[in-house]
Amino acid sequence: MNPSHARVLVVSAYDADSHQYWFNRLTEMYPDAAFTRIALPPVNYAWRQRGNALRLAGEFETQLSGDYDMLWVTSAVDLATLRGLVPCLANLPTLVYFHENPFAYPDASRPGHALDAQLTSLYTAMAADRCVFNSRHNLSSFLSGVAALLDKCPDEVPPGVVQSLLAKSQETPVPLAGDLFRREIAERDRSGIRIAWNHRWGFDKGPERLLAFAKALDRSDVDAQLMLLGHRSDVAPGSLRELLDHYGHLVSFNGFEDDREMYCARLAMADVVLSTARHDFQGLCIMEAVALGCVPLVPDRLSYPEFFQDTPRYRSSPDADAEATNAVALLRMWRDNGLPPVPDVSRFRVSVLEQQYTQAIMAL
Repeated sequence: MNPSHARVLVVSAYDADSHQYWFNRLTEMYPDAAFTRIALPPVNYAWRQRGNALRLAGEFETQLSGDYDMLWVTSAVDLATLRGLVPCLANLPTLVYFHENPFAYPDASRPGHALDAQLTSLYTAMAADRCVFNSRHNLSSFLSGVAALLDKCPDEVPPGVVQSLLAKSQETPVPLAGDLFRREIAERDRSGIRIAWNHRWGFDKGPERLLAFAKALDRSDVDAQLMLLGHRSDVAPGSLRELLDHYGHLVSFNGFEDDREMYCARLAMADVVLSTARHDFQGLCIMEAVALGCVPLVPDRLSYPEFFQDTPRYRSSPDADAEATNAVALLRMWRDNGLPPVPDVSRFRVSVLEQQYTQAIMAL
C-alpha cells in the first residue's frame, strides 16, 4: 500500500507534545493520505498507559471500526488488548512508533508500575507488524530491557523473542519541522554566553541538575546567562523555584512562549542549548535549538552521543554536582577557545527522513 494515498488510523494513548509533533510531521510527509486520529490527554500516566485500551474501545469504537488501510499507534497504546477488544483492528497492518520505552524510563515512585508498563510495552511490540524507534538508544535499551526481564521469568519463556522484535524494528527519528530551516541565523557578537534550557518542567528532564549547573556557573568565572524557555507545568519543581530565588541574577529570561514564532525567535537568540536530562530518547527540543544555531551542551549519555557525535559533550556522572562541574568546565573551554561549530541537523528534515518512513510502512 502506497502511504501517500492510504486511509490511516492513528492512535495516541498519551498525547504529549512530542507525539503531536510526530503526527504533524507525518501529515507534512503524506499530505494526500486520509488520516483519522484518536488521542487521549497526557495526564495520569500510570492509568493512561494501563487503561487506554478500555477507554479507547469504549468511547471510540465507531471510529476504531472504520474502513482503514493501516493502523499507526504510539508506544503507550496497549495494542494487544485493544486488538482483542476491537477485533477488526487485528486485520490491519500495524506500525508502533516508540517515542520512549519503560525499560529506560522507570517510575521509581511506583514500584509495581515499572513491571506493568514493561510487560504492556512488550506485548504491544509483539502485536505490531513493524516497530519504529526514534533513536538507537531507544531501540537498544528496549531490547536489552526485554532480555533482562525475560531472564528473570521462572519458566515457560519462549525462545527468540528479542530476535523476532529486532527483525521487525528500525531506528527513524521524529523529523524536524520545516520552518526551522527557513530562518536566518543571526551572527552572535557579544562577550557573554546565552544558554537556553528549553526542556519542559518534568522530573525526567533533570531540574535538580539544572540547579546544580546554576550553582557551579555562579562559582565560576564564566560570563553567561540562562534563558529558561521550557514548557511549564502548573507547579514548578522545587529545584527550579530555588534556582529563581537564589540564582535569579543568572537568568536573563524566564517564560514559555505559546506562540511558536516567538518561541523560535527567543531560542535563536541563544548561543548554547543545555540539557540536564535524565531521560531523553531523541531530544527534540535540543535538536530544534541546534537547527536555530545553538551549540548543544549535552551530557555524554542517552541519545546524545549518536546525534552529536562530532560535538564535545560534558562527562556524565550520577552525582549532579560533579556533572554540573563538568558542564561548566566544558563551557569555560568554549569561552577560551571559541564555540565549536553548530552541528548540521538537516539530515532530520521531513524531506530526508520520508524515505525511511515509507520503507517502514511498505514493510507492513
